[in-house]
Amino acid sequence: MIVIPAWAWYYAANVREAGVPAVATVVEKEEHPFRGEFHAWVEFAGRRCRMAIPRDTWRELRPGSTVKIQYDPEKPGKVMLASSGALTGESWAYGALILGGFGVAVVAWRLWFD
Repeated sequence: MIVIPAWAWYYAANVREAGVPAVATVVEKEEHPFRGEFHAWVEFAGRRCRMAIPRDTWRELRPGSTVKIQYDPEKPGKVMLASSGALTGESWAYGALILGGFGVAVVAWRLWFD
């Protein structure tokens, strides 16, 4: 009873936070960084979008190359570079809730059948 809603909340939070994974084609790099931020223009789903990119990744980009992005359908035209998938504090909290739910289920099962 705890595991299914916790998993659903976790999944909904990840989808809402991360968006939909996709691939975009780099059209051009902005050669002059603005206040230390590096940007590139990418083409995704028939439209061009400006996207902030970390410095190391920006150096490796070439026009015509592809990058993995996260696209938020609720905000057309806003794309982000795909994250590394690192676990956040919220991920750990949901994981602990799911494991706790399994633990409660095991204890309840043992008490019921013993």
